[in-house]
Amino acid sequence: MMYCSYDDLTKKVSESTLIYLTDEIGTGSVDMEKIEDAIKSAQVEIDPYARKRYNTPFNPVPESIKRLTVDIAVYNLYSLKGLSESDQTIKDRYNAAIKFLERLALGKVTLGEGESVTPSPSGSMLEITSNKRIFSRKRMRDF
Repeated sequence: MMYCSYDDLTKKVSESTLIYLTDEIGTGSVDMEKIEDAIKSAQVEIDPYARKRYNTPFNPVPESIKRLTVDIAVYNLYSLKGLSESDQTIKDRYNAAIKFLERLALGKVTLGEGESVTPSPSGSMLEITSNKRIFSRKRMRDF
């Protein structure tokens, strides 16, 4: 399941801009394959952060994850043409999304109480055990 749709992208970016960003051969239409690749790349970027606290992939997709996916996917699309200084808003949204994901992974923020997400089971944490120490400073003092 994709975390956002083409319609979600068009709420942030006009269709003419999406044509400019994706139409390399001059057909005058949006290259949907590039749109899907940008969304999939955004998901691949989101999941490792979210996986630390929630089961992924999300189904259904929380609104906050959809919003982050749109921001990252738009950044990915602009990156196809090369980001310029006039694209600072795109960069800022991307950086804010990554900052939120970092805080999410650390448990400093959540996806919201109303969201229908499943937290990762605590049993998935790595636990390391070892035997008692054989050599210590106290035991080795006489050697």
